[in-house]
Amino acid sequence: MKNFRLHHPRRPGPNHTTATLRALLNAGLLNDVPSMALAVAEIDASGEAGRYLQSHLGVDDPYHVLRLLEAHLEREAAARYERALGYATSGPVAIIPPVPPHLFEDFGRSKRAVALRLDDHDVPPSVRHSGILSVCSSFHEALSWIELASVILVDTYRDMSSFYVRAPVMALLDERHLRADAHLLVHVRPHPDAADRLVPESLAARFELI
Repeated sequence: MKNFRLHHPRRPGPNHTTATLRALLNAGLLNDVPSMALAVAEIDASGEAGRYLQSHLGVDDPYHVLRLLEAHLEREAAARYERALGYATSGPVAIIPPVPPHLFEDFGRSKRAVALRLDDHDVPPSVRHSGILSVCSSFHEALSWIELASVILVDTYRDMSSFYVRAPVMALLDERHLRADAHLLVHVRPHPDAADRLVPESLAARFELI
């Protein structure tokens, strides 16, 4: 990745799962690692935190294990992000707003990146005025880009069993139009949207969290 570096070092925000576990420990609602492992099954849809805690059930200090879990999840998140940036060097990149500004900045630096503006969600001004990213506002043109893209970046909402994307995005992500080798990178937002639609399981199985 010598020719495709992060403009700014990625700084992962607080992890929702570990923040919730810490709050439950502080409130006395959890008191050991086994109780943490049971609780995390209700708050971590990915199962990653639960698997880590299961491997530390014999450790007496839950706060120590929580710190280990925080470091583990940060390392895994950073590794996923670096892999995703590597994908963006292999072909056209389609970014569908809204996604956080740092994703526009990092993935928009690909020479063949475009933002597909399907509704009133716009590209951040800092990116729009930088000239590093083309913007497409036509659904027909966006569909042409989707068919070519090797990387597609969208935002999604996730509950414990399913993914959801906004209706305009769902219309674009018809599997008949996607390359078989395309990477579907998803940024999970914390809240649902009134325009959300359920993502079919076959499509959700291709989602890669960043």
